[in-house]
Amino acid sequence: MRTSAPAQDTILISIRPEYVRAILNGTKTCEYRRIVPSKPVSRLLIYETSPAKHIAGEAEILDILEFPVEELWEFTEAQGGLSKAAYMQYFHGRKTGHAILLGSVTAYAEPVSLENIGLTRAPQSWMYIKVSG
Repeated sequence: MRTSAPAQDTILISIRPEYVRAILNGTKTCEYRRIVPSKPVSRLLIYETSPAKHIAGEAEILDILEFPVEELWEFTEAQGGLSKAAYMQYFHGRKTGHAILLGSVTAYAEPVSLENIGLTRAPQSWMYIKVSG
């Protein structure tokens, strides 16, 4: 028998500062990942890694694409915010890659600490998260 669990529609994702800036200013509208959530998600909280170490904003998730690495690049190169060399290095040794397509993005006026959402450390890549409201 299957019981219904609370919806896990938000993920917290760790992103390097230069890519956080590009997402928040709208020049990067997809986030590449080797592994993505298996459950449906509609929003991501953007955790800016060191030296900032805070949640800088959030974004709507429009879709998550999965394609062979070369094909994914063809679809997303204008949205990815990085060079093909950096993209290929990130996916080195992988046959398939993922791109999280971002919709509306909100930069927080005041950064949010992990402690404010009940966490003591950031995920290596991403994690499901329960948020109120």
